[in-house]
Amino acid sequence: DPYGRLLAYVYLAGDGTFVNLQIVAEGYAQPLTIAPNVAHSTEFVAAARAAEAANLGLWARCTG
Repeated sequence: DPYGRLLAYVYLAGDGTFVNLQIVAEGYAQPLTIAPNVAHSTEFVAAARAAEAANLGLWARCTG
């Protein structure tokens, strides 16, 4: 991107796990959509909302 970051989607070769989505779904990341990588933004947002609602990952440490 214009700031020198490497933005990528990561899949595990063995089972095809979408690592980016898995991390968000487990509550260890929040989505940040940066064009042109917008293909999965809807999935990431839904996974983040579900993780927060289920109090998963880092959400379990949030209070108040």
